[in-house]
Amino acid sequence: MECADSCKCCNCANRLTRENPTQPIELLFVSKSLGFTLQNKTKLPKGVFLGQYTGKIVDKAAAVEVNDDSYLFEIPSQLPEDDKLLIDTKVYGNFTRYLSPGVIEVPEDLDLEHFLMECADSCKCCNCANRLTRENPTQPIELLFVSKSLGFTLQNKTKLPKGVFLGQYTGKIVDKAAAVEVNDDSYLFEIPSQLPEDDKLLIDTKVYGNFTRFINHSCNPNLFVLEVKQPDVENFSRLCFFTKCEIAEQRQLTVDYGDEFWNEKKKKLNCRCGFAACRYSDNSDFQTVDDKI
Repeated sequence: MECADSCKCCNCANRLTRENPTQPIELLFVSKSLGFTLQNKTKLPKGVFLGQYTGKIVDKAAAVEVNDDSYLFEIPSQLPEDDKLLIDTKVYGNFTRYLSPGVIEVPEDLDLEHFLMECADSCKCCNCANRLTRENPTQPIELLFVSKSLGFTLQNKTKLPKGVFLGQYTGKIVDKAAAVEVNDDSYLFEIPSQLPEDDKLLIDTKVYGNFTRFINHSCNPNLFVLEVKQPDVENFSRLCFFTKCEIAEQRQLTVDYGDEFWNEKKKKLNCRCGFAACRYSDNSDFQTVDDKI
């Protein structure tokens, strides 16, 4: 039983678990089957506070729907059994979705909405491994000129494993009103959020941006975009590129722009990705919204 927040004691010693843990702990990868483990870097006395189990608070009904209950921990209380709450750390608050350091598990169905929840900036873990996309990308990528009509492309200089972080899509943040005034919307990317439709923000990389603005489209891409969230940042996500499969060296890096992009662009141009099952070429069955009316 710790003191209440209203306790007026000078340097109250009975609020131990509300202070940041001070013990040096490091995260180590064991194996693909076992995942990660924690290890103390110094000798620890008996009875020392190491940390609080934190995550998403769910009720019993939501817990039943959880596919993997390995990360569920019931919160002790005097509530009736059906009203009790649990902590779920499958997405929030743990590192287990990583197969190996710096590599994520690629979702099987990329047509569904997926996101990666990284630790907050306030995380006190030593060498936190759950802030992958806030580190500088380490993969050697080069920019190559293709042609006047196709412009530039990106190419990897070395073999890339599946699930590797390549970079974040960065640029000028604009609102919906400003986006309507943009002459070329080819570089616009809407930021996923729970905001009303008219209040949503977009990233415009036509003038401002990094190397990711040169990633071209393919109907058979080797990259995918993953939404990355932080628990301390509301209504704003980062859009990050990861490898969809293992990529041999010196291959063009591509992503699928999707139907929404081609719904507008198909009126003016056709896809030239060269994939046998290309969805947006002259010979494809793709129809724009106008075609369907």
